[in-house]
Amino acid sequence: FHAMDILAEANRLKAKGVPVVSMAVGQPSDPAPTGVRQAATNALKMGRIGYTDALGLAGLREAIAQHYADHYG
Repeated sequence: FHAMDILAEANRLKAKGVPVVSMAVGQPSDPAPTGVRQAATNALKMGRIGYTDALGLAGLREAIAQHYADHYG
């Protein structure tokens, strides 16, 4: 399972003293944006319930990567 492999690697690095920022667990302090909630509601109404690819949606990953590249280099 890909996520567990990443967690194991993070733990291995931490054990060696490498600083690792874990973003795997947590509870958001703010609600999801309105557009996200509306998109989720629409998807549920259309019966689009189920799992995505284990690595996520390629288009979404690309959009997130582009956002970070644009904003953070």
